[in-house]
Amino acid sequence: MCYVASIPTAVATHDPLMSAFEKWMGDFDRAYKSDTEKQLCFEVFKTNFHFIESRNKQTGLTYTVGLNQFADLTNSEFLAKYATLTLPKRRKASTSHQYANLSSVPTSIDWHSLGAVTPVKDQGQCGKYKFESST
Repeated sequence: MCYVASIPTAVATHDPLMSAFEKWMGDFDRAYKSDTEKQLCFEVFKTNFHFIESRNKQTGLTYTVGLNQFADLTNSEFLAKYATLTLPKRRKASTSHQYANLSSVPTSIDWHSLGAVTPVKDQGQCGKYKFESST
């Protein structure tokens, strides 16, 4: 899914980043349908690689960035595929509500100590789980 305005004719095997790209392809089990698609994705990978290098050289940041499974996607491709918002269907509001007695409810709960907090998950493109805060 790599779309770039210009289409190079052959994969640039002499580029020093090609070995990093091919290692990344192996690490993330990535294969392309043609040399043209591979070259287009390589160009995107290079752009992202240089962004990562540049960002990690900046001082004063409290984080670092690195290569991940999205390194061959442009920002717009990533947003279109993974940042789509699927809103839940609205339910009709109830006309009456009865409050329960909350006097015995603790003022705070440590959900982590109760084993109710799970690690962050890659939900991919599935919009069904976007509003699930914990499982």
